[in-house]
Amino acid sequence: MGIYFEEEPLLKPFEELTGKEAKAYFEWFLSYIPKANEQIKHEIDNYLKEDWKPDFSLASIEVISKWLYDTTYYREISVEEIDEEIRICNYPTHIADAVKSYRKRTPVEVAWRHRCTGIYFGEMLKNNVSGILEWKYIKKPKSDIYFHQPVLVRKDVAIDKYPAYGIISNTTSQMLRQKDPLGILNRYKHWERLLTDGSGFVFDSFYNKTPDELKKHLKSIPY
Repeated sequence: MGIYFEEEPLLKPFEELTGKEAKAYFEWFLSYIPKANEQIKHEIDNYLKEDWKPDFSLASIEVISKWLYDTTYYREISVEEIDEEIRICNYPTHIADAVKSYRKRTPVEVAWRHRCTGIYFGEMLKNNVSGILEWKYIKKPKSDIYFHQPVLVRKDVAIDKYPAYGIISNTTSQMLRQKDPLGILNRYKHWERLLTDGSGFVFDSFYNKTPDELKKHLKSIPY
């Protein structure tokens, strides 16, 4: 069995969801977490040719880091594939517009792999940084870049957010640019340290880039 895609309940940009739809999407997201972890395990077992344990250990994220470094690739993709990626990944409008403008990208199966890994990464932080993190979705203000999206937040600091989607794609492109197969492992260790000492999340996601910054970022991806 290859990569599979779980049909999301509402395939339109987050900012267009009603409050009721956003709540339903978030409930779907929570139910999908164990399935995302199963998908990663299936793919990594095939990659390693042995049993990989998704136990939220540093060893597990080191394997993920090397796996994504080895299996992420970019190619010219068709308009139909771009439309499918936007549909499946439920991009906000400004990201969808930027994606349409740049045709050399990860195919949709790689984008979904990154998406599932982002969920595992968030669950690992939640599991290992004791008692201060929880999944929520942003209800207001509408101007928030993560409006209606599932994010991991610190219970004591409302402004800190880790988006479930997008972070791993960005980190993987940085790994390839820097030729660093341990980039995701190192980012995890850095964030866990920041959260443990109370500093909070510090990251650069394509979800919080302006449209011009996002286009510049897409053009910088190595091929």
